[in-house]
Amino acid sequence: MNYWLMSLKGNHYHFDLCFKKGVIAIGYYPQGWKLSKNLQDTDRKEYLDLWEGWKNSAGKKSLWSFVKEMKNGDIVYIRGKRRGTIAGRGIISSNYKFDLNLFSDEPEWNEEYNWEHYREIGWDKDFKKIPEGMGIKGQLAVVEIDKSTIDMFEKKNSLIPLEIKN
Repeated sequence: MNYWLMSLKGNHYHFDLCFKKGVIAIGYYPQGWKLSKNLQDTDRKEYLDLWEGWKNSAGKKSLWSFVKEMKNGDIVYIRGKRRGTIAGRGIISSNYKFDLNLFSDEPEWNEEYNWEHYREIGWDKDFKKIPEGMGIKGQLAVVEIDKSTIDMFEKKNSLIPLEIKN
């Protein structure tokens, strides 16, 4: 099991939609072009070719981590709307999935951004927003976190560790 810190498009609206649907989702649109293809079977070379000409190394790394490195059973903490806060956490409950219409049934959804790359997640419904983050800085939307950082964060905030239920 791995631990991740993830930003959901930098606004709480996206978190609310993801929470409602029971997913975490991400999408990147270099130079107005949607990277809107299923990346499940994409190898590293083909993936890097898709990003040719766009220098967003943070986006490149984040999407690769989301598609290829996150796994069913991993625990994800979600950054909050206000910088340095934690808005939620959950356990990934599916492999990577792709759906251009994932949020199309939401009346207020902005079609400019689809966030079509997603994973199902079992949200911790008892989680209360935490005003302090984990002290992890950087531009990555998806960051792997070491167990010692999680242990300190959970202890500091009196959190009960999440466990996978069989």
